[in-house]
Amino acid sequence: MTEAILSYFYFAICFLSAILLVDITVKFKKPLYMKALLLLLVSSLFLHNLSLLLNWGLLWNVSTRVASTFIALNFLHSLYKHQLNKNLLIISILTFGILVFYASIQIDKTNILYSWKALRIITRILISAGFLYLSIYIYRKLYASLLDNNIYSQQVKKWTKITIVLFLVGIVNNLLNTFFSSYLLISRSIAVVINSVVCILLIYRPAFINRSELAFSFSKRFVKDNLEKIDDEKFMLEFYHNQYYLRKDTYIEEFAQMLGTNAHFLNDYIREKTQMTFPELINKKRIDHFIELVSNKKFQSYSIEGLSELCGFGTRHSLYRYFKKYHGGSPSDLIRMYE
Repeated sequence: MTEAILSYFYFAICFLSAILLVDITVKFKKPLYMKALLLLLVSSLFLHNLSLLLNWGLLWNVSTRVASTFIALNFLHSLYKHQLNKNLLIISILTFGILVFYASIQIDKTNILYSWKALRIITRILISAGFLYLSIYIYRKLYASLLDNNIYSQQVKKWTKITIVLFLVGIVNNLLNTFFSSYLLISRSIAVVINSVVCILLIYRPAFINRSELAFSFSKRFVKDNLEKIDDEKFMLEFYHNQYYLRKDTYIEEFAQMLGTNAHFLNDYIREKTQMTFPELINKKRIDHFIELVSNKKFQSYSIEGLSELCGFGTRHSLYRYFKKYHGGSPSDLIRMYE
């Protein structure tokens, strides 16, 4: 009876995963490696639950479950480091190989290692301890990197905290399943809940994650001569320190003249440094400035129209449009939160 009920949940998770694959493919813009991680994570969830639904066997069960766990850890790590960690990636691949090998031994009962029950238990305990350490380590690093009290930090912290709790519950669930053979149905029921919550978390992920602003680039295509035409310090001074983005009228040609270059080179330079176009960078920084103003008690008496003027937006409509684009909410919600 319980198995029959679980099969409906397996199907439901497969269905949610299929929707997520389309959602991430369409909505997630950049960076591409984070998009790839999310697509791999959802694919692993889909295959894991499909294997349980169709009884594909232990090897599929273990490999897809472990793959989704490590992919999720790599994704969370990239949220605060803004790049893939080679060491974590290597550890993930090696551990994945060990666990798949371990699962194949459990299938082949003629293998001499199958009779070494103590080895199997020790392996599971060590790997579970490794998962536990990595989860706590990544969460602490992410939490420390998001000390700014703004809407980005609050949403990512809350989102990550729930994810780490799911990891911890999954680790405990896995260990209990190791020591108690009668625990299998309970273990699968808990796993179904975890997978369902993960799908819901991904569906309702913070909207700005879909367009992460990163200060690095893997691309080396940018010509060195072009980079030398633009002075980094002068760009930082004029754009950030002197807050060029707060001007009501901003033109890339005008800003390029200020830097002693042309609009074409400047546009390539901004894309290389920020992964955004000039207008995107302007409006992103205006929204960041709006958040700073709203969090400052000095500006709490200002109307939304007044704040949008201070941020360089010509109209209230522009503020709302770009706020929704980069935050997934509305300026009014943010103002109410600080009030």
